Amino acid sequence: MMRLGKPHFRQVRSALVLLSTILVLGCSDASEDPALSLQGSWMLSQVAPAAYNNFAAPDLSMCADLVFTKEEEPAESNRLWGYKVSGELPVNSYQGNYQASQEALYNQAGQIDFVNLGNTEVAAVPPIKQFEAYYLQTLQDVDKFEVKNDVLTLWVSGKNQKLVFVRGASSCGKNN
Repeated sequence: MMRLGKPHFRQVRSALVLLSTILVLGCSDASEDPALSLQGSWMLSQVAPAAYNNFAAPDLSMCADLVFTKEEEPAESNRLWGYKVSGELPVNSYQGNYQASQEALYNQAGQIDFVNLGNTEVAAVPPIKQFEAYYLQTLQDVDKFEVKNDVLTLWVSGKNQKLVFVRGASSCGKNN
């Protein structure tokens, strides 16, 4: 058995203290919820293709907000809880849930599913009604996402459809 002299013991002890500090600090970040990269308000900036408007340039009055939040899960429930989504459209609002793997959330890219989507049904003029229906159907069909530089892109694989959002306040002029 090798005995360490006092100078070597102090170096080993200092190294262990430093290593322990690094591990504790590293673990505190690992416990942070990876969904935080999505949480908050997002403002629609682009719809591609603009099929809701017969492929014409999008009407600037068309707006959509996407808000990601997290709720505490009740102990006994058969409902999908946790990751929530809601938003405002020109006339109506919507809400539901989203599902994504922890790995996708950590990577800020990957598969995502919007489920249990519901919306209000306030009457609107045909162009707005058409935009809202197109937006909600596209959101329902989304299966991939990416967050990069405060820009969220949602894709529908195989349909060449995407919704692009920027982090920020309401585009519909309503407070979230």
